[in-house]
Amino acid sequence: DPEDALRNLVEVLAPHGGLHLSVFGSVARTGVYNFQAMWHLLGVHHDPKLVSDLVVQLPLENALKRNKYIEIAEQRSFGDAAISKYLLSECEHDYTLGDFINLARTAGLHLVNAPDFS
Repeated sequence: DPEDALRNLVEVLAPHGGLHLSVFGSVARTGVYNFQAMWHLLGVHHDPKLVSDLVVQLPLENALKRNKYIEIAEQRSFGDAAISKYLLSECEHDYTLGDFINLARTAGLHLVNAPDFS
């Protein structure tokens, strides 16, 4: 649970300490969740090579191939680490900016230069 995990980090943070957090943005994940659903339907275990081969075979109209934030559309040599990070991660959440700000504030963090979505 991301909220509990962030609260746990805040509890051990030094009084004036800070965190640099990196999260997946919802728009940048366009096509990824569809691909993951297809992958799970196939019932195949973690296999970056097979994933890479499947991505290459996706039609050009596929949302994953059209996603400008994940440049894997025509790259066979994307690499196992990147394939695992972007397409095979079992533990991930995506956020809009407003969702992320709410998550951080709920956990007790003060965001520097964050827009006000209240």
